Amino acid sequence: GSSTLGIILPKTGSVAIDVVATSGEYVTKQEQLNLVKGRNEYAIPVYKMLSGEYYIRVYYNDEVVTTKIIVRR
Repeated sequence: GSSTLGIILPKTGSVAIDVVATSGEYVTKQEQLNLVKGRNEYAIPVYKMLSGEYYIRVYYNDEVVTTKIIVRR
């Protein structure tokens, strides 16, 4: 039911996270987190997801990092 995304930051700051299905439907939208310098963990809400492909977008400062995950049930 759950999965964890590791996020490493060069300094403490605000991060926003989207989890989006390939259909464009949001699982989470712009969830705001205040994270500390170094390694942080974000619990991906897999329990809200059906089988399929999803994109996780992490916004930090002016940068966006996107990664794809596949959920299989």
